[in-house]
Amino acid sequence: MIETEENINLKTEEIKSDKVFENFNCSYSLSEESSVEGKLCYSENFIEFISEREENKAHIDYKNINNIILNNTDNIEIETNEKKFIFFSFKDSKTVFEKIDMVYKLYNGKVKKEEKDSVTKSDSGYSDNDVDDENNKTILSSKYSTNSSISNDASVKEDNNIKTLKVIQSSSNIKKLHLNDEKDEKKEIIRNNSSNDLKISKKLDFLEPKENEENHIIPEKIKFNKIDTNIDALICTKIINLPPKEFFEKYQTNKNKETSYHAYYDYVGEYSEVEVPEWEPLEKKENEIQKYQRKEKFCISLHGVPLINKSHVEKTCEYWVDNNGTYFFHTLSISTGVPLSDKFTVETTSEFHPYMNNTKTVFRTYQRTNIIKWTIFKMALIYQGKKTYTQEIEKWFKFITEKGDKIEGDYEA
Repeated sequence: MIETEENINLKTEEIKSDKVFENFNCSYSLSEESSVEGKLCYSENFIEFISEREENKAHIDYKNINNIILNNTDNIEIETNEKKFIFFSFKDSKTVFEKIDMVYKLYNGKVKKEEKDSVTKSDSGYSDNDVDDENNKTILSSKYSTNSSISNDASVKEDNNIKTLKVIQSSSNIKKLHLNDEKDEKKEIIRNNSSNDLKISKKLDFLEPKENEENHIIPEKIKFNKIDTNIDALICTKIINLPPKEFFEKYQTNKNKETSYHAYYDYVGEYSEVEVPEWEPLEKKENEIQKYQRKEKFCISLHGVPLINKSHVEKTCEYWVDNNGTYFFHTLSISTGVPLSDKFTVETTSEFHPYMNNTKTVFRTYQRTNIIKWTIFKMALIYQGKKTYTQEIEKWFKFITEKGDKIEGDYEA
């Protein structure tokens, strides 16, 4: 039976469980000998084929999908444990496949909430969650397992402030994770292997100030404002070899064209149509700290997004200086032209603290992703936002280093 456009549209509107992004005319293979015409729809949670006859309907949840492929004959094949679904006769099967596959991968790539308390290994090493806070210092050993199997036997020993988690491997290799919480000592994660020893040290407690033998300067302890780790992702805390005022003026104003943020956009090379205006003072009430604002606009090149090669971004920036000489730099970024861009905005906060008698800067920056419309991809958006901002900061540090200033390393609070 030939499906009419009116009938198919009525069927499409009957999908009430989720918002359908798009639908495409195609045919669905019922068997090797027969097929039916209709529309293939996709949403945040599922793919569904709609036809005039209810018995020809096909509903596929993303959670049940093992693979989606575009075969040599331009048919889209969707494999589950129970069945292989074949759809064909698209006007542009490659475009349909890219769109569906992108949403499917976003669905599978979302970060589960329960994973944030695990010890995970990132592309650049161990994540911020290698060691939990003072009230929750449990390490999940499964994240450190190698290709060799590890038995489920594990023992946890607590003695005063020392917690040790031992993971006993079924083979002769033994791996140990040791956490030492004694005051003013470094906490270490030690992984021993018969062929290789890997030692990772993390200092979590502040060491009492000690006199610097070279210049006799007493390093001061920075008092950071608390951030909400449930919604704010700490990116890094670094020591830079310039005082805050000099550093900020050099890299966050247009005074020096070679080091301005406009120059940084040019340096990265993936930005176009860049506008970085001068700072303008905002109106303030009596006894308020003076704030300044500028609105940056640019296009950024996109990779891995089907049919979209760039996104327009407007970034509202504000900065102010407190009574201690600490510079605060806050941004709110809104993107357009990318999938789900109407569902979130991104905020970043950077702090430039005076350090070593105001001869250096302690730079701290963190990010918050605001979900303004509900989406099942919330955790995926937060994860991707943190990853993108981390890469941006790394590029900025490389730019600063090539301009002759030194990023001296992590500040350990």
